[in-house]
Amino acid sequence: MTLPERRVEGAPVLDPRYADMGVIGQGGMGEVRRVWDRHLDRPVAMKLMRLDQVAAEEQRARFLAEARLTAGLQHPGIIAVHDLGELADGRVWFAMREVRGRDLAELMRQDRVPFRRRIEIFARVCSIVAYAHERGIVHRDLKPENVMVGEFGEVHVVDWGIAVALADRPSQQIVGTPAYMSPEQARGGVLTPASDVYALGVMLRETLTGLLPPNGTVTALLRQVAVGPPPPVTGVAADRVELATIAERAMAPLAADRFANALALGRAVEGWLDGTQQTERARGLTTEAVAELGTLGALRQQAEMLRAEALDLLSGLDPHAADAEKRGAWQLEDDAATLDREAAGAEARFLQRLQAALTLSPDLAECHDLLADHHREQAERARGRRDGDAAALHRLLVQTHDRSGRHVAWLARRGYLSLTVQTPEARISVHRHRTHGRRKHLEFKGFLPSPARRELLAAGTYTLAIQAPGHDELRLLLVIEAGQDCDRRRPGSLHADPVHLPPAGTLTPDVVLVPAGWFIAGGDPAATDGLPRRRLWLDAFIIERCPVTLRQYATFLNAVAATGEDVAPWLPQDRHGPRFITLGEAGYAPAPGDEDLPVALITWYAAQRYAAWRVAETGQPWRLPHDLEWEKAARGVDGRSWPWGEHAEPTWAQVAGSSSEPPGPASVFAGAVDVSPVGARGMVGNVRDWCANPYDRRGPPEGDCIDPLVDPGGELRFIRGGNWGASLVQCRPAGRYAAPPDSRYLAVGFRLVRSWPG
Repeated sequence: MTLPERRVEGAPVLDPRYADMGVIGQGGMGEVRRVWDRHLDRPVAMKLMRLDQVAAEEQRARFLAEARLTAGLQHPGIIAVHDLGELADGRVWFAMREVRGRDLAELMRQDRVPFRRRIEIFARVCSIVAYAHERGIVHRDLKPENVMVGEFGEVHVVDWGIAVALADRPSQQIVGTPAYMSPEQARGGVLTPASDVYALGVMLRETLTGLLPPNGTVTALLRQVAVGPPPPVTGVAADRVELATIAERAMAPLAADRFANALALGRAVEGWLDGTQQTERARGLTTEAVAELGTLGALRQQAEMLRAEALDLLSGLDPHAADAEKRGAWQLEDDAATLDREAAGAEARFLQRLQAALTLSPDLAECHDLLADHHREQAERARGRRDGDAAALHRLLVQTHDRSGRHVAWLARRGYLSLTVQTPEARISVHRHRTHGRRKHLEFKGFLPSPARRELLAAGTYTLAIQAPGHDELRLLLVIEAGQDCDRRRPGSLHADPVHLPPAGTLTPDVVLVPAGWFIAGGDPAATDGLPRRRLWLDAFIIERCPVTLRQYATFLNAVAATGEDVAPWLPQDRHGPRFITLGEAGYAPAPGDEDLPVALITWYAAQRYAAWRVAETGQPWRLPHDLEWEKAARGVDGRSWPWGEHAEPTWAQVAGSSSEPPGPASVFAGAVDVSPVGARGMVGNVRDWCANPYDRRGPPEGDCIDPLVDPGGELRFIRGGNWGASLVQCRPAGRYAAPPDSRYLAVGFRLVRSWPG
């Protein structure tokens, strides 16, 4: 290719080898023109000395020094010098490769270059300057305007016009751009590679903050240096703090406190880049882990839905139904098990990706947050299934990963209680349930103000004894969850349910009040036909402390007989005839000494008739309990396995094997240990209790508010509790039994409840 001969107006007369193509730029020492190299048929850049400086020997020498110094630096980031000469008018020139692109200052102003790319450019600049430092050259005028970024991303450090070789004992003339000058350069002191490091530090600060260094004179710069070091680099993102520290060190007032040269500075910046690259890979793995977590949740939800559907199908079948009728439900259960296995795989992948992410970036906050959240959830699940070892392990892992402190309150095992009592002058004493000798005991902890507003309490189960003049004492059970507010909001309500104290005389010694609130039902895998763990709400009710005794039942029979009603259907009896209560001259009565034994061998209908008689006698709405009212009265609110705690012990209840005596019923007042958290007796042994509601295998959904008065009807009625003839494992309070309402059992009786206020 041959360039057409066309002289640019005002252009200098060049060496015949070159044809002028116009000005590229101008500076203090000369101008740069685009020219055509006729020998090699290519465009190059030519830097020419200013015409008005031709006679200045010092400027001429500096220009020649720049050409020779630049030519001696053979580095891809330093523009190569191809030719050197002098024009007829005395101007010195040198030709070099033309770089098309923009300077770094322009790129930074446009704000379209990603931050990481800017730091990569800066690291490349450090590498170029490090090459010069290795050869004893100090640039002395490093700034964004002297960094060119080519069209294909190549980086060049340009304008070596005032660069000096340290071996030449340079003069201490003050040259450079004041805003980027090191203190020693501004004072005309001895220069070292650390002087360039200072300028690079200013550039890095500018990249981090987006703020241009203040313009000013050398005098102003010296005044600033005298006042103290540059202000710290502030207002940067958390993942850039390390770069800010690097910039501050690079700008240290004393050269000895800076990086020794551009190589050391560049390595520090590259270390950050390597770390951020690792961090980006770690974040990618964390994103994948979040996706697995979503899959995990969806799989578990699908499995639960299939189990619920299977339960619906099985609940609608007779227990003796043929296999063919059950196969559809069995298939659903098998499908749910398959989903469980897939969920386990998703959980494993979730944890694997997070562990891999931490290998790449050990301090990645979002990764630690995910692990802390996951292990907290697992700890709660383990606690719900009474797996203390697993709960403790996951709690330790939460402690390991809770870098943000979001789980501090949970780890401290503390929560908050807010309580409003609808009675002036209420006095609230606090008693924590603590295990001693394998049984729960109440430990007095002090008093609460009334009303209590976000009082901080250790996590656990509490009984609050609330007293006020003119009222019976109310004993409120509640659970303080770690890191949470104790929830006393009824389902559908935005506000906490206030506590109502019963008027004096409401609670006689033979009854206990179970206040309204949440409780844990089910969740005992060893219980016969137990529900899954569910949090449910029950309104307040009063329950008889003990099962109905033979004495009480005989009184009922006599009262009914006195009206002329046939009492035969209501008599305790088996196929041989009446039992426990006989008709004598004085009416129906138990055998002497048996008065306090629980009544048994009566039908559900007989228990209902007794309840109706009590309503007529007292004017109060006595009824059989809903089976979940019974469970709450037996287990309290924390889902414990036994009324007394978590440990099974047959001698603590009237069950088979509880003593060396032959099994049989005992007085309802016997057994000091078989007492529930609310004060109900005989919830594990002696006799089981008929309940009002029909058997429902599914039970209510999580978060439901139980209506004990709804009776949809059904062939079977719930029976709850244990009895004197059953082994302890068959007497767990979460266990559920059922029978036709016309059944009679030797160890099934009943007790009554009534809603309160009623």
